[in-house]
Amino acid sequence: MKRAIIVGNAGCLLNSENGHAIDDFDVVIRFNDFRISGYEKHVGTKVDIMCHSANDTLFHMIEKGNDPNHDWWADNDFAYDDYIKTVETVWYCNRKGWIEGRREHQNWQTGPISCERIAEESNIKNFEFLSCSYHSSVFNNPNGSPFYYLNKTRKQSASATAGLKAIAHAVQASTGATFYDTSDEKCVCSKEDHPLRGHRIFITGFDGLETQHYYSKNGNSQGFTRIGHDPDREKKILSTLLESGMVTEL
Repeated sequence: MKRAIIVGNAGCLLNSENGHAIDDFDVVIRFNDFRISGYEKHVGTKVDIMCHSANDTLFHMIEKGNDPNHDWWADNDFAYDDYIKTVETVWYCNRKGWIEGRREHQNWQTGPISCERIAEESNIKNFEFLSCSYHSSVFNNPNGSPFYYLNKTRKQSASATAGLKAIAHAVQASTGATFYDTSDEKCVCSKEDHPLRGHRIFITGFDGLETQHYYSKNGNSQGFTRIGHDPDREKKILSTLLESGMVTEL
């Protein structure tokens, strides 16, 4: 059986030297502004699918890959040059209109960053929008998706992290199982010919928002990670997934 692994960005990744084990997987999925340079023994180097929340970050990564001297967050140790060039697939945690239309997801110098533009300037040709996760109901609703939640006790409703949404997408793509509230909501992961169909899904680098990103400096990333999310529910969902055997922890 083929295997796919979803590599989160939690600090717990640094507790083990699983880099080689990660690179042995058939498919490796990474998130947003992940780091590889300097962390190879912990996180590996292989990248097959990138999961993103915004086209601005992705576009900057492509720019830096095309031009290593590109001055983008140079003091933040970004090093994608040798990795992003081979990536052909991107998963988005939001709808296409949101990814492209939000003002903060546009380049102030060159205008909106469309998926078509991403395709023109990189090897990325496959775009999947994870509608299986944002067209679902609360976690406690047995008829809804166990991968999505709304916390109504907060002033700002909490929704699942990009990591949890990607796990939902991968599990449903692998098994063909669906968790939709309505039968007419279909995501690309429901297709029988999805590239992940039949893969066993593994995860690593997830701890329910317990730690900062493994590459964070001055503790800044943890605050941003928790905004709009519910750590207790994240941990509960992760535990449920592992106990059910839907995913396996590396």
